[in-house]
Amino acid sequence: MITVTGKQVREIEYLIHQSIQGHHVLFDPQAVKRILENRPPEPEKKRSDGSRQTASEKHLEGMLELPTLAQKRAFLEKLSPPELEGLIRVWFNVVENSLYQASHERH
Repeated sequence: MITVTGKQVREIEYLIHQSIQGHHVLFDPQAVKRILENRPPEPEKKRSDGSRQTASEKHLEGMLELPTLAQKRAFLEKLSPPELEGLIRVWFNVVENSLYQASHERH
């Protein structure tokens, strides 16, 4: 679970809205394309304890705590490729859940 303060909520809502519109202001578009075109890791390769997911969530939380967009991007540039991939996958999971919650139509 990612924890945010009240002050961060508006900024995060803005970033999510931008991602929904296809404007991924945090991430390099080529990195997003490369990562999302690749299949997710095979279930047997995932850690059963969820530590990879937890690490990605902690990276996302740490990035979101930074006050400026430039600092957030600098944070992302320091991540290893697997860490960046995990963070991007978690971010798009958040975006997808936001879209789902905003949808009034359920099947």
